[in-house]
Amino acid sequence: MFKVALPVLLFQDLATQDFVAAWDGRFVLFCFLATAASMAGIVLLARVLVRDPGQRGEFVQAS
Repeated sequence: MFKVALPVLLFQDLATQDFVAAWDGRFVLFCFLATAASMAGIVLLARVLVRDPGQRGEFVQAS
């Protein structure tokens, strides 16, 4: 099911999609900015909460 049927279904859905009509630049920009702000906040929070620099990356990834 996951090795054959799901990839075929996903390919069919993407092949029939009109990306030009579905594109919403404002929404994409919002998602990009929200993700960037979240990551920046998490990195700053990691600097405050996690003393060991070796564990900061793990904290950011888990967050």
